[in-house]
Amino acid sequence: MNAHRLLVFLAATLLVAVGAAKPAAGQIIGIEPIGDPLAPLIVVPGQPINMFFPNIADPTHPKKMTFEGTLINDDPLNHDAEFHLWFDWDDAATGGISTSPPFIYTLPAGVPEKLGGATAPMWTIPYCPPRVSIHFEIVGPDGVVAVNGLFTHECIIPEPGSLALAFAACAGLAAFVRPRRR
Repeated sequence: MNAHRLLVFLAATLLVAVGAAKPAAGQIIGIEPIGDPLAPLIVVPGQPINMFFPNIADPTHPKKMTFEGTLINDDPLNHDAEFHLWFDWDDAATGGISTSPPFIYTLPAGVPEKLGGATAPMWTIPYCPPRVSIHFEIVGPDGVVAVNGLFTHECIIPEPGSLALAFAACAGLAAFVRPRRR
């Protein structure tokens, strides 16, 4: 019975350690600048912008795509703009392209919308495809949106040190925990 409890404890400890593993430093596959404050990317109605980026394919680790930056509706007539942003990627299973749902923003004229941290559009897929993309579009007749920021696409690989630490902790615990004999 004590050996069974120890095995359950060790398995739970290992699962917690693996679940808490952080992405490895240096594993960011791409950081793509999108416009900049002095020369932003301009999105106008009826002219969606699609930007594609090559990637290192890895079928065993998830890919996280994020956009952090600023959206500004520079419409000269002060109309609101309905702005859509979405991610897509090459889908090996279908041989086509898969797409995230759109992230939709209603942008009043002249009011910057800052996207970052918890407000940043983010999408994770179960593998790292050979190509990812980000898309910007104004839906409707009004608005001229200036975009600047960073599109980050990261293959999430647990740190080897975190896993090694978890195994060492389990081995150390096993060496010190001895069953009581009656």
